[in-house]
Amino acid sequence: MSPRTISRANKMLPIGMKCVEKMHLLHYKDKKLENARSSNKQSSSYIGSANALNELSSTIVDKVAERVLAFLTSSIHPFSGLSRTIAFDFNSGYVMRDPNSILPYFFKRSLVYSPSSIGFHFYNEAYSYFNITYFYSGVPVQSFTTYHQPFNYPGLVHYLASPINGSIIGLIANQTTPFKQYTQSYWISSEKYFAKFNTDSIYGDPYTVVNSSTCIFYASKLYNPVEFAVNGTKSALIGLAKINISLLSIQNFLKTITMIGDGYVLVSELNDLVIGGSINTTALNFYSRVSMFQLIDRDSGTLMSELAQKYGNLSSVPNTGAIHFASKGVDYFISRRSFYLENISWNVFLIVYKSDVEKVSNINTAISVGVCVGVILLGLVMSALLGHWITKPLRYLERQFNQIKTFSLENVEFRSSSFGEMNRIYKHLYEMVLFLNEFKPYLPASLFNQIREKTQETPKEVEQSNSNMAQSMAMTEKSSALRSSISNDSSKHERKGTINELFRKGLFKKKVSVIMIEICKDSNHDYSDIENQFSKVITLISSITKKVHADLQVLSVHTFQLSFSDNNSSNNRRHNLLAIECGLKIGRLLTSINVQYYMALSGGEVLAGNLGTKALRYYGIVGPVMANVQHVLQVAKSLKCEILSDAFSLHEHSAKTRIVARPVSKEELSHGVETIYQVLKENIVEQDGKYYFSKYYSLNVKNRMAL
Repeated sequence: MSPRTISRANKMLPIGMKCVEKMHLLHYKDKKLENARSSNKQSSSYIGSANALNELSSTIVDKVAERVLAFLTSSIHPFSGLSRTIAFDFNSGYVMRDPNSILPYFFKRSLVYSPSSIGFHFYNEAYSYFNITYFYSGVPVQSFTTYHQPFNYPGLVHYLASPINGSIIGLIANQTTPFKQYTQSYWISSEKYFAKFNTDSIYGDPYTVVNSSTCIFYASKLYNPVEFAVNGTKSALIGLAKINISLLSIQNFLKTITMIGDGYVLVSELNDLVIGGSINTTALNFYSRVSMFQLIDRDSGTLMSELAQKYGNLSSVPNTGAIHFASKGVDYFISRRSFYLENISWNVFLIVYKSDVEKVSNINTAISVGVCVGVILLGLVMSALLGHWITKPLRYLERQFNQIKTFSLENVEFRSSSFGEMNRIYKHLYEMVLFLNEFKPYLPASLFNQIREKTQETPKEVEQSNSNMAQSMAMTEKSSALRSSISNDSSKHERKGTINELFRKGLFKKKVSVIMIEICKDSNHDYSDIENQFSKVITLISSITKKVHADLQVLSVHTFQLSFSDNNSSNNRRHNLLAIECGLKIGRLLTSINVQYYMALSGGEVLAGNLGTKALRYYGIVGPVMANVQHVLQVAKSLKCEILSDAFSLHEHSAKTRIVARPVSKEELSHGVETIYQVLKENIVEQDGKYYFSKYYSLNVKNRMAL
């Protein structure tokens, strides 16, 4: 090799070494990036798995809670129906107060429901069956017996009974020691809960039967069956229909419940005495009651004690979800559920070890999620508040326009705003209401009645009304077939537009009562007297018609017409009764201001509605009733009787029994010859409930006999 070649090789060596170093550096960076990506994938996957596991555990706890609550209800609730049934049978007389009748009746139901006991307990008498599991020396022994306390017998007689047919096998004991039913704890607690909950049936507090398991009872009141069967009267309490319910089946069921890992379930009363659980909750003697704080298995007693110490008592533990709690260095998730059944209130605790649910806690993820949720909630709250603040004036205007739409101008509210634009709108609203108030008195009462009926219509009534209108239009179009085509087209267009209008055109059949009042003219009155008299008369008449939503029409300065219908009645009173009552009130008020008048009442079926065109309309009433009321008014003037009525107004809906009236004449009306009555006053009912007839009663009888 030449010296020149060696020199070139020495120059190239550093360059090659640098290239190799760069290649190693690039490989290291790629490897580091790959490891970082793999680590991120593993972290995200772990967090997702942990969240899924948490959701799964919450779902399992909820399912277990639902299962426990459902079993508690199904194990206890049927016996309340049994107690109420046997109490009803006794109160109704289906079961006699005799052991030969009671015991076979009890045994049939004992075979179906298998209660711990079923019986009737009276003040000085009792009959019952007992089907109880006893624990002598820890060994369960089933016993089927019956207790008798014959009428006025001081003690109890205990018999062994056959579980096959319920017959008495032999005597167990004859207790002569005085045994008073009404001094026993179950009787005292039953009376207390009857008064507390104002009911005839209640659940009693759990208690332990000697040498047996814990049970509760359900008691229903017994009454005198004779009084109850005859007239349903509930006399004084004479006894109890009591059903004992053993909690042994509930305790056995709870022992089969499995939670996540080493988790467990506990059920207790509000006084913290244990009902049962999936861990060992049995006393050493197998039947004594145990407190939640005395439990030993899995340090549950210590956990419950610390939990009660933190929240004041176990019933104050939140029941809205699982809470995290630590005891003796162990973390738990505790869920409390409330079990309610009539007057029963128990606590159900579901305890899960945190170590069984969670293995790793990612604080950064929790903080990120919390901040994200907080920002989203804050944005939603701010947007909702801003939207509510912006639309507040529009909602106010909407409410006021709804009042104006129905002419309830007195209910319109006025306000001001700090914004000039809104303040100008509020000012225009105020001026518009003032303007409407100025001409509102000139509008007829029929207009306001139609508005009120329209706003009170249900969608079904609106649909039916539109259907009736369409049928009426079809009949009108058939009868007008000979008209010109141009006239037909214009009339059809006008009619079709009226179907959805507020004030519909056309006459409709309805039953009404019409009052026509004529004020006696005085030739000595000048114009100012006429003005003052008209002002007083129209004020008192309108004040009454507005209250009952009657239609008032002023025919002249001295003549007024009032019409009443069932649709206009504000309190569902019949139109003829309402017309008579209003007529008597108006008569008394006119007399009080020294105004002489004549008044006529008539009723029947008429055609009433809006007549005219879109430019001018008139509310009219068409029918023989109008001619009748005018004729009756002339009779009133000729006979000098202030208030006269036709027979329809008095006979319809038994109105005749509510007023004092006398027949004064027979007149030819639209339906033939009818009797015209003078309306005198309303019947007055005394405190003893008998009708008091006025001095006109004898005159009524004579006039009716003469007619």
